[in-house]
Amino acid sequence: MNDLTPLKVILIVTATALTAFIANRSMGIYFNALRPILGDFRDGKITRRELATLVFGLSIGVVLGSGVPLALATGLMNGPLLFIAGGAIGAMIDSVWAATFVGAVWGLGVSLGLHAVLSAATRLPVDFLSPLSALGIPLMTAFSFFPVLAIVYQFGLSAGLFSLTAALIIRQLTVLYLPRFAPEAAVMLASITCLFGSAAILRPQKEKGSESTSPHNENMEEDLFLARGRYLKKNLPYLMVTGGIIATLCYLRLFGKTPVSVFALKEGNIASAAIADLIDDIGFLPIRVTTILMTGIYSVMGIGGPSLAYYSPNIYVAFAVGATAVLVEVSGTLQIGRFLSRLPAFSEIAQNMVKAMTLAMETGILYGAILVGDKMAQSLGVFLVLSFYLINEAAGRPVSRLAAAPLATLLAGIVLNGLAVLNLFVPV
Repeated sequence: MNDLTPLKVILIVTATALTAFIANRSMGIYFNALRPILGDFRDGKITRRELATLVFGLSIGVVLGSGVPLALATGLMNGPLLFIAGGAIGAMIDSVWAATFVGAVWGLGVSLGLHAVLSAATRLPVDFLSPLSALGIPLMTAFSFFPVLAIVYQFGLSAGLFSLTAALIIRQLTVLYLPRFAPEAAVMLASITCLFGSAAILRPQKEKGSESTSPHNENMEEDLFLARGRYLKKNLPYLMVTGGIIATLCYLRLFGKTPVSVFALKEGNIASAAIADLIDDIGFLPIRVTTILMTGIYSVMGIGGPSLAYYSPNIYVAFAVGATAVLVEVSGTLQIGRFLSRLPAFSEIAQNMVKAMTLAMETGILYGAILVGDKMAQSLGVFLVLSFYLINEAAGRPVSRLAAAPLATLLAGIVLNGLAVLNLFVPV
């Protein structure tokens, strides 16, 4: 964020304002977990006050535990920091104009505040922001072969080891003969190919005895989906503009959709960022489509929009790509839902992909947090990071594992600076 320009600030402010606006009007929200709750509010099942309580409780930990540390580690914006927070603001505030204004203020504060914090980091006795870049080193590596873990979940250890061997060979061939292509991107492509290849060859036996859905229930479901589809299309102009603005942030390398793509962008690895975001879209496709169809509440960006925006030739094409991705997804959501309902095997694969992604990212980012602790203060830094992380585990995990490790590094950095001020620690 050292090259922050007025255009970039305006785009960030516009993105958070629009996110708050569409959440306030119950059009869409970034956080999948909030979509059913926002649908209940729109349908009059809960009050705004109840909605605000639920949204705040679900969002605050993700924003502080994941969004803030990732932004400080990379200098880039991420989904929790901008859009989970923006959506929460929109959902909690009753007035649409007040919500939009506060959303804009949040975007302004985040962009200028992050820039100020990063600029002032060198004045601290212990520079704990520079070491935060180590968070992404094992994270990208672990994420690259998560499809192998999904294969183990669904098809067993032998298929997983075979796929791992194939991915390893592809990785080393890439390192030797395609040095400009990131090895992590090669592993992701190879392992995702093995996953869907395994699904075609080792298709699990379909469970017997499943109850068929009656025509009456199917018609009721179809009517509900059609009503939700009409609601989505009515809100399409706002959703397309929001998707287009977010795509421009991706084009400008200001925003990454996933923790993996954020760190990849920091390293200038656009291919890995694009592939990681696209695979994330594929993995969450069933739950995303299902919740959209059941609630009529959209997300804030279309499937594949960020991945394509990274490679757009200019900012105008990036905006068009993001808006078009939303248009295609909203127009085809009903058809996608029908298609997925006929492919139960795909739904099972997607569930295992999400499970594997979570395991890979939790493990990778924990190892990264340990590396950060070592860079900050060697064994003392590792001690502090592991202490905060394990206390969270022992307390029943009030902060999710994915957010707990980055948060532990921030807390460790704060404690180290306090110890340095008290002359109880001499920075290396």
